[in-house]
Amino acid sequence: MNLLIVEDEERLRNSLVHYIPWEEHGIQIVGAAETGEQALQLIERRQPDIVLLDIEMPDLSGLVVAKHVSKHYEHIKMIILSGHDDFQSVQKAMEFGVSLYLLKPAGAEQIVDYVLHVANQLRETWAQQREQLLLREKWEYYLPGVRGRAICDILNGKYDREQLGMLNNDLHLGFMMDGYYAVATIKLDDQLAGRSDGGLRSQQTFVLSSMMQTWLAGHQCWINSEQNGTFDIIFALQNDAVDGIIQIHALLEKILGHIRICLQLSASAGICGSVGTVETICAQYSEARSALKQRHIYGSGIAIPYQATYCAGQGVRNKTVQCIVQIVNEEMEQEVTLHGVAERLFVNASYLSRLFKQEMGTSFSTYVIERKMERAKHILLEGAKVYDAAYRVGYRDVSYFTKVFRKHWGVTPGNVKQKREYDDYAEFGTR
Repeated sequence: MNLLIVEDEERLRNSLVHYIPWEEHGIQIVGAAETGEQALQLIERRQPDIVLLDIEMPDLSGLVVAKHVSKHYEHIKMIILSGHDDFQSVQKAMEFGVSLYLLKPAGAEQIVDYVLHVANQLRETWAQQREQLLLREKWEYYLPGVRGRAICDILNGKYDREQLGMLNNDLHLGFMMDGYYAVATIKLDDQLAGRSDGGLRSQQTFVLSSMMQTWLAGHQCWINSEQNGTFDIIFALQNDAVDGIIQIHALLEKILGHIRICLQLSASAGICGSVGTVETICAQYSEARSALKQRHIYGSGIAIPYQATYCAGQGVRNKTVQCIVQIVNEEMEQEVTLHGVAERLFVNASYLSRLFKQEMGTSFSTYVIERKMERAKHILLEGAKVYDAAYRVGYRDVSYFTKVFRKHWGVTPGNVKQKREYDDYAEFGTR
């Protein structure tokens, strides 16, 4: 323990420094000052633990020094040594953080007792600080695991709103209690499990977990990983929930692509069909898990959105496809793309492509071309010009329209129009 003595009276200062066996008590003298200015310089250079401070000095008073120390060196303990029993001085000293106030003339034994008392206070403070640091270190070590279990419990609906609020505050989870959230589940596909022993699958999960953190950096989300290669993700949505869901679809498609390219593994994802506040996360989690199960119908390697129609039978499930067919029929004059339709229906294109083929027996692009060519033929047979027919089925390039039409029907649009004109002429000639 380091002690600095500040005393303007030379005889008393030398006595305090040289005639008290400080070393026997574990105290080391690091300096002696006769003025307040010297005291401040030594405090800055030597950083003592305790200052034995005279209150009356020719330049700066002990109270001025004490005020400076309390402001800039909170860890230093101070003992005032004064020849006056002045209540106001005592009160000021205590305001400036002085631990003890000792009146002159004080005997060596009393001074030692006061210094040792303050030294013991310091040791107790240091011990408490060390214990707090150890506890904090342990807490920070175990905190990721505690947070992980908390996220898992939130997904499974184990807390009400009040409990969620307390847990959020205690673990600094970062949830906004009135914010909106969506949940997705990513899982390595089962067919790969047969080629991977338990140890390898755990290793794959660990690597994927680390990479997932990187891929999702910049997105406000919480991840719960399981040893079986499943990752549950809670996404915080911004003001526009619709745009948020669309972005989640695109992000998951991107992640599935990363898994396929970087790890050479196949994974699928399920996405909830609704959004809600933090206490309804369990409902979104249930939807995401239900959606993921549909990979057995639509195939693996895609992000599948939840639809309540899954449990309602085949006829209701076709509702999405019926919407697609309606869009194609009503917007024949425009360019209808899979990605454009997917965005309007708030699903991802990969899922929509498989759903459409599952229900219609043909691909989306093939269906669109067939419908456009059927409509174009009908328009030509009604007597329209070729460029007019092309425009009315969404083609601005007549030569390209002709090429597609010929590939589909085996004749050019001009042949169809000529046949229509010949039939009209023949019919007129028989009258």
